[in-house]
Amino acid sequence: MFAQVIGILLAFGSVLFLAVIFTRFMAGKAKRTMKGQYMNIVESMSLGVDKQIHLIRVDRQFVLVATAGKNVEFLTIVKLDNYVDNDELTQNENAFDFKTFFNKYLQNYKDKKNGKESKNAAQETEDESVEDIIGKGQAGAGGSLGKEVFKSNLSRLKSITDVIYRQREENGDD
Repeated sequence: MFAQVIGILLAFGSVLFLAVIFTRFMAGKAKRTMKGQYMNIVESMSLGVDKQIHLIRVDRQFVLVATAGKNVEFLTIVKLDNYVDNDELTQNENAFDFKTFFNKYLQNYKDKKNGKESKNAAQETEDESVEDIIGKGQAGAGGSLGKEVFKSNLSRLKSITDVIYRQREENGDD
């Protein structure tokens, strides 16, 4: 009985591992095929169901394009003076260490469950996590602005999740 459970868990873990590896392989392959030598999508933003706006870099110019369904429409040429190409940044500076991030928030969750955490400790941990995510290598031009934007987005995300948790508690959907 115990050997069967271990076998099933091992098989499930193996399938999960292979799914992750295959997904990463396919994502890398899709990224290589979609990236052109002189043209790439810098940023995209969804404007609604099946409506998006894309900022495309063509050589050294930036073009704004809108898509809706099967339609593509040229909007304008955009001038960006302080654009930094992501390829110029090293992968280590952009690497997101999920394990460290997850362990910090797991510890915070355990402390909250035990009632040990104070507001100051939570803020210090949040600041440390922001430093880890953004990376100390990006502290140069625009680094502090990036931290502020990230902190703002993180606080909005926390407030949204707090509202969701409160609604679930009120409805008894725990």
